[in-house]
Amino acid sequence: MRSRIAINAGLSDKHKLVGRQPSQQSDDRRRAVPPANKPRNLKRTWRQIRKEVREHIVRDVIDWLDWNVTIDATLPQLQNSLRDGAFVPSAPIRYELAKSKGAYRVITVPNVRDAIVYRLLCDEALRIATPQKVAGAFFSKRHASTPVGRTISIADASAALFELWRRYNQYRTRTMLNGLYDVLIVTDVTNYFDSINHELLMEYLSPLGLPRKAVGLLGRILEEFKPPAGHSPNPRIGIPVDEFDCSRQLAHVFLFEHDRRVVENVGEEYYVRWMDDQNIGAMSMTGGRQIVRVLNTSLSSQRLTLNAGKTLFLTQDQIVKHFQLLPNEALDSWETSWKERLEEERAAARGAFESLWIDICARADREGHWDKVLKRAYSIATKVDSAALESRAYEDLITFPELASRIFMYYAQRNRTDQLTSLFREYCDRGESLYEATEAMFFESCLLLDCERASEATVVTLARQFANGELKGQTGRPYGKASALLALYWFSAQKLEIGSPLRGTNSPNLPGVVARALLAITAARQWEEFSEVQADLVGNPSDDVARLSRFLTSIRKGTIESVGPYRSLKPRWPREGKFYDARAWLQLEIISKSPAKSVRHIAQQDLKSFTKFAQTRQELRCLRRIQKTLQR
Repeated sequence: MRSRIAINAGLSDKHKLVGRQPSQQSDDRRRAVPPANKPRNLKRTWRQIRKEVREHIVRDVIDWLDWNVTIDATLPQLQNSLRDGAFVPSAPIRYELAKSKGAYRVITVPNVRDAIVYRLLCDEALRIATPQKVAGAFFSKRHASTPVGRTISIADASAALFELWRRYNQYRTRTMLNGLYDVLIVTDVTNYFDSINHELLMEYLSPLGLPRKAVGLLGRILEEFKPPAGHSPNPRIGIPVDEFDCSRQLAHVFLFEHDRRVVENVGEEYYVRWMDDQNIGAMSMTGGRQIVRVLNTSLSSQRLTLNAGKTLFLTQDQIVKHFQLLPNEALDSWETSWKERLEEERAAARGAFESLWIDICARADREGHWDKVLKRAYSIATKVDSAALESRAYEDLITFPELASRIFMYYAQRNRTDQLTSLFREYCDRGESLYEATEAMFFESCLLLDCERASEATVVTLARQFANGELKGQTGRPYGKASALLALYWFSAQKLEIGSPLRGTNSPNLPGVVARALLAITAARQWEEFSEVQADLVGNPSDDVARLSRFLTSIRKGTIESVGPYRSLKPRWPREGKFYDARAWLQLEIISKSPAKSVRHIAQQDLKSFTKFAQTRQELRCLRRIQKTLQR
């Protein structure tokens, strides 16, 4: 018997969604929108950002501790500029995040002040728009997501769909749909973020009840942040991709009307959207083509284009292959079997995984979501300390560069220093080091190593060469260099050796992220040279460099009497216990040099917790330096 929830060619009137139009929002919700210039709202947003920056792909050298210390004085100034209309966003910096086949995504990094305002405005837009969203519209792991539609039983599944029913849990997890369909349409929007028209976006946001000044301010920010077009004038099209979830919220809300138009035609329980990726169920190929026409027409009304090249009509067998249901099912089974006894029987668990992985590789089709299977496999191989994926790691890094962090962590969390550094040298030597974020990820992963003396020297040499721009094949872009400088701080047992490319007449031209790293590690390890480095950086155009310079000077003079929370314990996965990362140690070492009694007391109290969790050679060495400083 055909499933009772299959749609009639995807277009039956009986499935049309009722209501939820923008005009139906209440006046109460309009009045509930808090102004962007209230201090409590700015402070709340800063706390969210402060928490999240520790998880970003690229991070500030001290996670913006200087901003946190001065935030109570800074926010009133920001509030006044917003109230008076004097707020002007600054030009952001950008970095390249790897995609496959040499392509990349440009990530925009606004300065902290602009990020606070942008995030607050986008949070409010999402908050007041969310009651209008359809059930299957999702965009971020920060927000709960559950499969849409009625959960079905075996009686609802036709014989033709029985194979999908056998893997129903995997199907629901991967597609976010509860219904089983003869055809599943998988598609997305061509260059979505780059295609959003600013005027049309503001037109969609205005009915939500955002204050007129807030909408105008948002437009001003987008004008400054929009993707660049070389030296040509930029049209008011395109919103930035950022790590603060700001633009994702706007892009999510912008598609709400598209969502409503689609579900009015196909039914809410048959439609799922994750950002701009869309899955829609249909009962036939003919119905699928009619649905694609609806999608195309709907998107074109918002000056967007359906990605015809990525639009797939998946039958039952193709759904199984595209979403890699069988490998995911096998990995789920392994995790269920070994979850409770992994620590006691790690060798047996490793053997079971390695046998399973051989079988998966022999049977699986490397199509669709194979990269997600690989991501899981690297995670499990790390957990059981298996070398089974080492032989393929380089090719996976090239073919799936978006997995770079997971691949580097596979070596670092298993403490395989030589294999990790060899992998990266080969990556650079062959000219494959094409992406700034990938370089930064490598040095970030190195910070998790527990190196013996010889291996430590290898990392120090590599980091020094990279920071000075001497490594063959490197991009030369700033975020990788900043992370390399942090690695020098962490692994250098003796005096830091930073070459002339970063010290000297060219210093005022250093990118802000590199200059901040140079200032911070010099203040922590070689204060006697800090004034010289500080003088070299005079004229650097970054406001954040000047802010950090003032902060470090004030710490050393003792004019700052409180630093606020800065430490955050992380799991030492896959090993037992927890740890403070290198940035937390760097911040502690900096504040330990303050002569202010209140700050020294904070450092002495924090040191007790750091001492409790210190295990690696690098942590213990840093601990001894800080103990010596605080004993003076």
